[in-house]
Amino acid sequence: MADKNAIIAGILIILFVLAVVYTVIEDPFHIIRPPRRPRTPPPRRDPAKPLQLLERHPSEGLAWSKAAYPDQYAESNVKTSEFRGLEDFENERFLDIGARAYSREFLEDFSYTDPDKMPKVRVEYLARSEAFAGRVVGSGLKPNFAYQIKLRGVWEDREAFENIGYTGRWRLPGRGTNYTDKDYEESEEKSEVEAYILFDYTVTDPAGNISKEFYLDSSLHVLWSFTQQREPRLADTSPVPFIRDGGDRRLYAHPRADLSPQALFAESQQHFGKANVRAPMGQAFLPPGHYRAEVVLTEESFHGYGDCGFWATVMAADVEFEIVDKPKPPPAGWLASEVLLESVSLSDATVEDMTVAERTDTALEGEADGGWATITFPDSVSLPAGKRLLLAAELYCEGEQTWFLFVSDEPVDYDLRATRRIPSDGPKGWQSFEVEITGAAAGRDCFFGIVPADRMGKVGIRNVAIRAIEESPPVE
Repeated sequence: MADKNAIIAGILIILFVLAVVYTVIEDPFHIIRPPRRPRTPPPRRDPAKPLQLLERHPSEGLAWSKAAYPDQYAESNVKTSEFRGLEDFENERFLDIGARAYSREFLEDFSYTDPDKMPKVRVEYLARSEAFAGRVVGSGLKPNFAYQIKLRGVWEDREAFENIGYTGRWRLPGRGTNYTDKDYEESEEKSEVEAYILFDYTVTDPAGNISKEFYLDSSLHVLWSFTQQREPRLADTSPVPFIRDGGDRRLYAHPRADLSPQALFAESQQHFGKANVRAPMGQAFLPPGHYRAEVVLTEESFHGYGDCGFWATVMAADVEFEIVDKPKPPPAGWLASEVLLESVSLSDATVEDMTVAERTDTALEGEADGGWATITFPDSVSLPAGKRLLLAAELYCEGEQTWFLFVSDEPVDYDLRATRRIPSDGPKGWQSFEVEITGAAAGRDCFFGIVPADRMGKVGIRNVAIRAIEESPPVE
């Protein structure tokens, strides 16, 4: 009898232990954790509104500023400072933006510090304005070459120094580069720290000349080659293509007249390390106050792409200005008013890896055959400079789907990197898109092609048009 009672007691103990374990793990009665709220999907976007993909570029607020405050751009408010050369030869880069090597003859006749060989560069800037703005003009720089444009603090003006660092970045002594606000605050050698904000960039022409207007509205991390390295993330700037001329035997070790375009973009500092550590593109402004600082040019080394260079800072100019507290450009956007420049005919579009079911002048539908279905618009389109441009279309989407847009000066080469990704936002069926193409197409004759990411299923495009868009007006 005792043995039977012991067995029953053992079974009860085991059941009790299992119940406790189940309660701890599953918590069915929400004793340990409160009940979870049911997850509700976000409301769908109004299907009548197009999905707008806006380009991002540094210094875009300049046009807004000139329209809002024309008087501050008068000559009486403009100051000028000449750049001096800085010695950083061991970190210099000797390749152009496409990683083509300069000739020995050119390098022997080039120097940032030799008065007889150094570039001639100046900065013209506003003495008082809502944002640091101006223009860098120069000659004799490295040809077909990318330079970062930075504002660098001087320790003697401590408040301005820290305003610049907390808007941009810090660099502590040594060869490290990626430091945080906490690293600066814990540094025992603050006077040895470099405080700077990379806010724009420029690429020289084949003769080494630059003329670049700027408006400090963005905090950037570094430049990348879209052509040879990676694609931008959502917070980064949009790629901009640059045409090189590599036929000069005096400049290049291996000259070639026809060099492919190289597209560059700037990585934003907004999400460095963690989300939103800096203001987003177009909204990173210096706090009001008086500033003594330097504008510096730093060679872009593309993370050692081509095995040459380590972000050498090679020229600097002293500046002194005041940031005044008044309205600044709103976040980027455009108005609903658009001007139709050209409708794109699809009746003669070239298709590959798809079976066409229906084709008209305004629509093309079919099925992908298992390869990358490509749709190439029939003719090149001549697009004006000085306008913001977008490609508008309706695409058939199989739920969450990505399309790839290709824009080039020659018939589209689908082996190259796509100019723009076009993501749908979920619904199956026709969806409207407006994709800004200013940086890739303005002022050029361009060919267009589009490819769905899915290799099977329905493919459709209709109502393709190129439009000029009107920017948001300045505030009164």
